[in-house]
Amino acid sequence: GKAFYYQKNYLKSQQKFKELFASDPEGEYALESKLWIGKCEMRLRNYADGLAVLKEVRDIAIEEDEEEIMEEAYIEEIVYRKTIEDIPTAILTANEFLEKSDNDEINAELWYEVGNLNMEIEDIENAVIAYENVFEYSPDYDLEVAAHIKLGRALRESGKPEEALSIFTDMRSEDKYTEKYSDIELELGITQSALGKYDEALGLFVIVDTTYKNTPNSGAAKFEIGSAYEYGLKLLDSAAVYYQKASTASLPKEYLNPAKDKNRLF
Repeated sequence: GKAFYYQKNYLKSQQKFKELFASDPEGEYALESKLWIGKCEMRLRNYADGLAVLKEVRDIAIEEDEEEIMEEAYIEEIVYRKTIEDIPTAILTANEFLEKSDNDEINAELWYEVGNLNMEIEDIENAVIAYENVFEYSPDYDLEVAAHIKLGRALRESGKPEEALSIFTDMRSEDKYTEKYSDIELELGITQSALGKYDEALGLFVIVDTTYKNTPNSGAAKFEIGSAYEYGLKLLDSAAVYYQKASTASLPKEYLNPAKDKNRLF
């Protein structure tokens, strides 16, 4: 019922925008009407038609210096590509948008998104470049923190744990990141594990586990302690104890399945 109701509304809206466009195809609302016709096509799942309209709108918006309309037309396509998991085309579209955009705030967010999309297809090298580019555009606090953490993780995964360690150590030394210390200390521990420094790693995980009790990071620390015992110190009984604790703890979503699997295995 709900889907039908929305569909009827989009059809109605689209009709109104088509009438508005037809009444004055050269007028000041013409391009915006066209943008909304394209958006309605996307909502009505006429994707080929919708994408064609959005492309046409973008080209005109670029020519006429209509920055906001251009942004909306690009974002609409990027979101759609992500939804259908066509990640390579989402990345191409975002890169094309970045070449045209002069909006620092949007560019910072876009580079962050490009980093995330590259991580999804395991193109870690390009993810690192994208996360580094975020800092060219003075991102706001939340984006700056998120991009630093993702950059550190990407460096660690690309076999550069020393560089990752340096990022997380710098963050940990700055007061402005106080509210993110549990994330940073967890990442520091994982990075020390990657460097084979299991005693340092365990020290950090214990701090996270005890200081931030009952948070998802505390659950993640329990899992990582199990991992350090299993792979680093080869103490399988201790690993089993911590995997068991992790499996019943509150966890970040990326830990849910690994914790279940490890607990079952042990």
